[in-house]
Amino acid sequence: MKTNILITCLALCCSLISMQLAAQTSTKEPVKPYSDFVLQQGIVYTSGLLGLDQAGQLPPSFEQEVLQLFTNLDQVLRSANSDKERVFSVTVYLSSMTQFNTFNQLYITYFKAPYPVRTCVA
Repeated sequence: MKTNILITCLALCCSLISMQLAAQTSTKEPVKPYSDFVLQQGIVYTSGLLGLDQAGQLPPSFEQEVLQLFTNLDQVLRSANSDKERVFSVTVYLSSMTQFNTFNQLYITYFKAPYPVRTCVA
């Protein structure tokens, strides 16, 4: 039953997005089956982003990974003619909640109040 609901939702989302689609995929990365962002009715939807550097490598520390993630987000938003001041929703996936305080400290230096709504999962 859950699978049928999921497939129906995905089909609905795909048909809505196909009405007006503006997407860009980074040329620095190997071919991937998704876009970095989709622009739909003036809203930019980004794919999940990682804190990988230009060479596709993970920085040595968690702090550097988060800072690289924000750099990558800035690049995607610029490609969509947007910026972090227009972000209104953020979903964060951490590998452990022990990283939450560190992430949060870096997050509040990147985003300014009023902050986007946020969900954090570990």
